[in-house]
Amino acid sequence: MFMEKIFVFQIQHWYVNIPTCSIEHSVHTFDNLVKNNAIPKKCLRPTFYKSNNLCEKVNDVRYHILNLYSNPSYSLEKVINNVCNTSHVMDYVTSWMLLDFFKLLGYKHCSSVSERKVLENVALQLETFGLWEWAIYILLHIESKFERETSIQNVLIRNIELHDKESLDKQRFVIDDLGIPRYWIDVAKYYKSKRIHNSWFEFNFY
Repeated sequence: MFMEKIFVFQIQHWYVNIPTCSIEHSVHTFDNLVKNNAIPKKCLRPTFYKSNNLCEKVNDVRYHILNLYSNPSYSLEKVINNVCNTSHVMDYVTSWMLLDFFKLLGYKHCSSVSERKVLENVALQLETFGLWEWAIYILLHIESKFERETSIQNVLIRNIELHDKESLDKQRFVIDDLGIPRYWIDVAKYYKSKRIHNSWFEFNFY
């Protein structure tokens, strides 16, 4: 469906508007055509919207990117809304990549709540696949110091292992490469030892 929109937009921009017309003007004109029902609204829907009822009133991410290009104050929340870029409603990876990309370009008007939601959901995805060390990397991007530290410590407590070699390698990675304090690891090991009733480890990490 979006390819139809792109095609219509291209025809309008190249052949209907004057040659010197800006993309911003073309986007504005296109929006007016949609609002006046000259172009069906379904052309704005994500290509996968038929298989996802949540997308019935959601526009494709590329439509939002065009609007952001035309209007730098356009809502970043709409651009990074994961329902606009994937049929998997729990997948936030593309949303995180878009958020990071546009922040690098200077678009920093996304609300902290929306940004944290994306980061926490990407971290949860990584943790679910056993990549908890990379989940910590994602959580390091949370602006609030308290929320950042709390989220990271919770990941450590849920995933730390006492004897596993792979876990030890991951622990070295988060300490040496990500700069996580070693005592956070020790605290997580203390709680782990309490859960498995290992009094020796509990004593050593108390």
